[in-house]
This record gives sequence, structure tokens and C-alpha cells, in this order.
Amino acid sequence: MKIRKIVTLVVFLMLISTLVACGKKGQDYFTGTIVEITDHYYVVTPDDEKLLDADASGLLLVPKEVVQKRELDLKQGERVQIVYNEITKGIPKIDIVYAIYKESELR
Repeated sequence: MKIRKIVTLVVFLMLISTLVACGKKGQDYFTGTIVEITDHYYVVTPDDEKLLDADASGLLLVPKEVVQKRELDLKQGERVQIVYNEITKGIPKIDIVYAIYKESELR
């Protein structure tokens, strides 16, 4: 019974931290499709092309290191929603990723 309370508390804290992270000023999110997975990045094509420079390849590098630590089993072709702080111009890349959600988790 004690383990169940601990697990419930951990899940509750994760949900609260997600809400806090999503509610902070300066954090945005976008949806897109993973087109490639490297050792350190997910290469994503965002649905909204306005996120990228006009001369960009249409791809965005999303670091695999995520503030909200949880098990992610992402695959090429998967639709995702990414919560982040800002996109670095030049080589379009996200600086800090707060959370990554599979589109199927959001329904």
C-alpha cells in the first residue's frame, strides 16, 4: 500500500511539473512529424513552417534531452507535440525542450 502512495505522489508531481512548465512565460509548443532520429536529436518537420527561417530546409533539430524526464519510445514517422523555450536561428534547433508528447497521448 505504501508503494502505491509513493507512485501516486510521483505521478501527481510529474503532472504538476508539466502544467507549471507549460504555463511559464516564454515557453511555446508545436506539433510535427519525426523524420529522423540521431544519437542526440530528433529531426522534426513542424506543421507550422513559420517556426523556421525562410531559407531553412523545413527541418528542426530537437534535443533528446528533455527537462520532463519520462520514458519516451519515439519512432520515425511519429507525430509529436514539443514544448520548448526558443528556436536558435541559422541551424534551426531548439535550445531547451521541456516536454515531448506523442500525438496519441493528447487525444
